[in-house]
Amino acid sequence: MNADLDKIVDESINMEINTSKLYDIFRDSHTEDYKFWQQLAQEERNHASLIDGARSAFLKIGKFPKQLVAPSEHELIAVNDRLDSLISQFKISTPTRVESFNIALEIENSAGEFHYQSAMETPSESVFLRVFQEINKGEKDHICRIRAYMQENRIECKVAI
Repeated sequence: MNADLDKIVDESINMEINTSKLYDIFRDSHTEDYKFWQQLAQEERNHASLIDGARSAFLKIGKFPKQLVAPSEHELIAVNDRLDSLISQFKISTPTRVESFNIALEIENSAGEFHYQSAMETPSESVFLRVFQEINKGEKDHICRIRAYMQENRIECKVAI
């Protein structure tokens, strides 16, 4: 088993869980967007479970679909540090609605989320990755969905993506 890949997988799972915790805070902070944030938070938890399942089933036998995770542990650690900081900050002071949506766009465009999304969208020769794409097919396009929701609800976008 590749120890570096195992650490990257750990950080990827942490990132998905941390993102879901942040979205839970947004859900609880803005009742008008409750269902939207609830759905995204649940999808992030599902992503964490999917990556963890892939680790359990395929990492030891060398078949883990590496496209599911960012290639650098350092990038993921930086994203997780930012998420931890935001979670701590927003437990003390509630984020504004505009702030919540713009932070979500930034997070979804981060290294780990970008690689996961890319893996879900890119046709693959790997049978293993195609299985994950099929399982995950309804739980992707977070950036597009966030932007569309913002536009429909006239929420100012301050992030250039």
